[in-house]
Amino acid sequence: MKDEDNENPVLYYKAEIEETTFQIDERIYDFNFMEYVDQQAQFNQGDLQTIGPCKCLYKTLKEGETCNECSQIAADWGIYHAVQKQGELQEQQIKLEDNKVIPIGKLEQKQGKDLYKLLDNNKDLFATSLQELKQTSVGEHTIITKQVPPIKKRAYRTRDAIRNPKIRIIRSSIRING
Repeated sequence: MKDEDNENPVLYYKAEIEETTFQIDERIYDFNFMEYVDQQAQFNQGDLQTIGPCKCLYKTLKEGETCNECSQIAADWGIYHAVQKQGELQEQQIKLEDNKVIPIGKLEQKQGKDLYKLLDNNKDLFATSLQELKQTSVGEHTIITKQVPPIKKRAYRTRDAIRNPKIRIIRSSIRING
């Protein structure tokens, strides 16, 4: 058996997400542009138009014409989209142990680290299933068994002047004028 040459070598890219930009190798894209490309891809059922006849991101392509810039952007958008999905999955949960995974939602990096420290220091306090929740013997209750009068009293009728402020005003004006 002779060594088979790999006709399709695997390409490796250096991709980084900064605060407002996405960089892949030497190409830098603003997040707003990547969101625009994402909208275009959703409009075209998940694919960017790079072969004519169509309108790509830069120009209108003729029959069979290819836009190399759009092809590169489409490939980079695919990587950006994969990195974003992976980042979202990592941000949504913290794994403390093999059987203890805590869902947390989206947090900033510092908040995530602080929360991880807090949860890791107190991981014995969290249950991952209902079977881990047990009863406690640390509670005290006082039950009154003596004959004591009820706390609630019977309702009583209030005077009309107190219930209805308009009547009080009318009666006071009658006394003054009358």
